[in-house]
Amino acid sequence: MDDRDFRDYEGREPACVKHHVLRQYLLEVALKVGMSSPGVTFNYVDGFSGPWMSTGEVHADTSPHVALTQLRKARDELATRGRPGVMRGFFVEKNKSRFDRLQELLRGFKDIETEAYEGTFEDAIPRAARFVRQAKNPFSFVFIDPTGWQGYDLERIAPLLSATRGEVLINFMTDWVKRFIDSEGSRYGLERLAVESDAWKGLSGLQREDKIVETSACFSPGSGVTATPQAR
Repeated sequence: MDDRDFRDYEGREPACVKHHVLRQYLLEVALKVGMSSPGVTFNYVDGFSGPWMSTGEVHADTSPHVALTQLRKARDELATRGRPGVMRGFFVEKNKSRFDRLQELLRGFKDIETEAYEGTFEDAIPRAARFVRQAKNPFSFVFIDPTGWQGYDLERIAPLLSATRGEVLINFMTDWVKRFIDSEGSRYGLERLAVESDAWKGLSGLQREDKIVETSACFSPGSGVTATPQAR
């Protein structure tokens, strides 16, 4: 990213890092899957879509726009390599005004099949699972980027994670987890994310922080899919 790109994210540095990961990693995964599995349908699922705090009318600095742009690049590159595939997207947003902006954004990608769901990610699971299963030779990339650590109970989202072969990327604010992880009121929610509740006991400083991040790696029951949190 050049200096101009960073200036576009002034005051939104976590979003800058997240979008950089999406630009690099999502494209890499889509190309790798497409080359190894000709005719694949690559399903991108965004459980907390936004768009959030966009600075432009086309929302180019938001996760949905970044993801769809990379999927378009992957589709075109695979076609030039003789490995044509299909790219699709399923987007979830519970806030009405953000959902309206999301639908406006998706209309700018008419060459990619998309579906939007107004509601919570957990409530959208049955519909999202149907969406990814409907495709021929499906592969699913599920992106989970909540505010905090709630809204993606692993038992609730397991039907989506096990619907097809795929991968999950979870991005959450470790600062929130570090602040509240020892609170009795927060313990249940964290344990529902498969966080081992006592692994960091007796540790302090960077050792405690590293252990919290390490033990926050999530494994969905029965799906064989691993989700690794991205610290921010």
